[in-house]
Amino acid sequence: MKTLIKPVILCGGSGTRLWPLSRTDLPKQFIEFPNTKSEHNSLFRYAVNRITNAELRKYSEAIVLPPLIVAAKEHQFIIRGQLKGENIVPDVFLEPCPRNTAASLTMAALLNDSEDPVLVVLPSDQAIDSSKLNEALAYAIPDCEKGSIVLLGVKPKYAETGYGYIKTNKPSETLPTEVVAFVEKPNLEKAKKYLEDGHYLWNSGLFIIKASTWLKALHVCRPDIEEACLEAFAAKLLLKGGELTGPREIFEKIPEDSIDYAVMEKCAEKGISIKVIAFSGMWTDLGSWKAVYDASPHDKAGNFALGEVVQDGCSKSLMVSTSRLIVGNGVKDVAVLEMPDAILVTALSDSQNIKKLVEELRAKKIKKLKVNLISNVVGISALVCILGGITLAIDGYVYDRQNELTEIKEETAASSDINDALKVMLLKYSSLENVKNVAENELSMVYPNKDNTILIDMSKDYFSHINEEENKESFLDKIKGIFN
Repeated sequence: MKTLIKPVILCGGSGTRLWPLSRTDLPKQFIEFPNTKSEHNSLFRYAVNRITNAELRKYSEAIVLPPLIVAAKEHQFIIRGQLKGENIVPDVFLEPCPRNTAASLTMAALLNDSEDPVLVVLPSDQAIDSSKLNEALAYAIPDCEKGSIVLLGVKPKYAETGYGYIKTNKPSETLPTEVVAFVEKPNLEKAKKYLEDGHYLWNSGLFIIKASTWLKALHVCRPDIEEACLEAFAAKLLLKGGELTGPREIFEKIPEDSIDYAVMEKCAEKGISIKVIAFSGMWTDLGSWKAVYDASPHDKAGNFALGEVVQDGCSKSLMVSTSRLIVGNGVKDVAVLEMPDAILVTALSDSQNIKKLVEELRAKKIKKLKVNLISNVVGISALVCILGGITLAIDGYVYDRQNELTEIKEETAASSDINDALKVMLLKYSSLENVKNVAENELSMVYPNKDNTILIDMSKDYFSHINEEENKESFLDKIKGIFN
């Protein structure tokens, strides 16, 4: 029996790490890049199309099922809009409120428990070499079928302080090896040591696991999350658009925790097999302005500029303008992001702290900012794009025609009602019984029968005497009769 693969696209996130471009109501994975030559113009659409039968079968005989998208309910219309034109028709589960990734994966596993496929859990906001990914999946599937959890660990290319790390004694690109430890985001000194050591991999947040394996692991590690998710799953609802969701009052009861903290980091002590496969292909989570800068094209001084930007003596900097002129003079290693309602100035090395600052802004209730974005694009290997302002306008002509159309529709509906009424009346008055009643009661007509029927023999001339009398009358008498 061939292995079933179910891609699970996690679309959570609050849009804080790439603020002010990315916002709560438009996280970075949904930002569209209209000028790109690719048919998939957002990170989300890339993720939906990342694993296909055609690509995976180069390396494995597994069958890929339609992906499952787990996203916030408030993003349902964005998802529907971006899925138009795609050949893939995914399953969609809309979370009524955010409960972190452990709950998201549990709902995904429960929805696919009967078939028990291998779940390939994919964050929606990453750029990755799809061909290399499918190859890595082929190497991971056999261990997953045996009940192991297999993580994707990216081989470090430099000392990165913004990622968590996975330690393994024998990193391999073709054979999953046991995870020794999970390491939190290190400082620069530790990150350099990890790079030199060679046994540490970046934690990509991407992993492969059977639905039943996850549910068993969750039962052992976090039975409270399991119980709450089962209650929410039992009360799931089907929306008009075909998406599934759950009642908010029940979903809110689910303890909030990540996949890593809830299960992954507890597997070793609980006796659950957890492995990692090394990945050397292109990968970035674009999780900071530093990551965006690293993936962008640079001029001779190492700068990346977009929009109205003038620089002199600047180096290794990122400057993006959407509405106003930015003038940079003699700065180095900085990011300047100008939006109509906010300006961010940060050292590139500290851009990971943006999330903390945005959370502080929200705590101060400075979160409802008016967003106007102007679209721009930057392409290199994985497309790094900046979306500017979107201007909404109503065309007067279209508006007037819409009003006329509405009036016509109302008149048509009224005419249709009258027509229906006339049809009813026609049916009523065309019945034989109704004709008989009108004839008898209103016209005093008699229904013919043997008692009131008179037979006339038309061969006889019953009016001959009248004709004779008329002939006897003289012409003069007729004239007199006229005047009398």
